[in-house]
Amino acid sequence: MNENFDRRYKLRIGVSKSRTFEVGGISNESGAALHIDFSIEKSDSETSNTGTISIWNLNDSQLAVLQLENCEIELQAGYGNNLARIISGDVTHVSTSLDGADRKTEIEFVENCVLLKNSYITLSYAGSIGCKTIIERIASSLGVAVAYSQRAVFKSCCNGFSFVGAASAALSKICGICGLNWSIQNGVLQIFTANEAVNTKAYLLNTETGLVDIPKQVTFAASDGGDTLKGWEIKYLMNAAININDTVRIESRAINGTYRVKELVIYGDNFSGDWCCTAQIVEA
Repeated sequence: MNENFDRRYKLRIGVSKSRTFEVGGISNESGAALHIDFSIEKSDSETSNTGTISIWNLNDSQLAVLQLENCEIELQAGYGNNLARIISGDVTHVSTSLDGADRKTEIEFVENCVLLKNSYITLSYAGSIGCKTIIERIASSLGVAVAYSQRAVFKSCCNGFSFVGAASAALSKICGICGLNWSIQNGVLQIFTANEAVNTKAYLLNTETGLVDIPKQVTFAASDGGDTLKGWEIKYLMNAAININDTVRIESRAINGTYRVKELVIYGDNFSGDWCCTAQIVEA
């Protein structure tokens, strides 16, 4: 994949409708974008996705923006002019230190941190109310879209439903009633049954489409304390279109079949090496 040599990114940092700045692409002055190194971790759990970005030689004005309250960050990356959003989130920690003659800033952030932390909801329904209706009311309060897996089935609360508290706790309560799981990925609330993909359109991964190395078998601890879950770890050149609870079709010497993406790490450095993804996958 020769396009892997034309790695590009855009990094937008700031406070909504206030002070923001953007770095990346190609600088007219130096002929190269600022040096960054990033690592993004995603999973299908209710906990928020996280990321760390190191960036070299931000100026004093840009560093000041990073210290603002409710500072947000968005990373896009890809090849040539084909960039896709990798993650957006809320800055939780910033540290700057000298790295030789350069100045290195490390930024830690959490996806949906402010959204879930500050979103409280009051729900009160008399009589019978469907759990799907409640889920969509919660999603509306969070300002996110909803995607359901095909096998998701919703019960009704025959004696009404009342709740006051964090929207995330309300989601966990309603999904628990229906035996479902939830996760927020790229601004979309996913509602799904255990071990079921939300996006059933399969992305093909083989040596021609970016698969690297031989898949390795791994074992996951069950979140409900039940039997362990067996799966595979795969590595492929970065493809931002593949996300949590997507379906991938693997063609390799070790395995051939269709799998669900359970965990995902996206990492890279624009000055060296490939941009890659390491995914933990289970049978779909």
